[in-house]
Amino acid sequence: MPPPGQRSAEQEEFLQWARTFGGAPVVIVALTEAHGDPQTRKMNLESVCAAFSYLLLAATAEGLGTCWMTGLLRSETLVHKLLGIPGN
Repeated sequence: MPPPGQRSAEQEEFLQWARTFGGAPVVIVALTEAHGDPQTRKMNLESVCAAFSYLLLAATAEGLGTCWMTGLLRSETLVHKLLGIPGN
């Protein structure tokens, strides 16, 4: 994103939406170990993705709205700090 003062109206609107998660009352964060072995890391990620998919389907079956978001991965260090997540 461009710095403040250089953003379009659409960019500012998106940033406001992202700051509040669109007004969602609940945010669920799925985590997995950042394993050093690339194959194990991929396997862990695939397992979490599959589990999260089922969580979203179950929520939808209960009449709840869901939204899969990965944009925060661009600020992974900040997310770790805000949520107190260890580096691994």
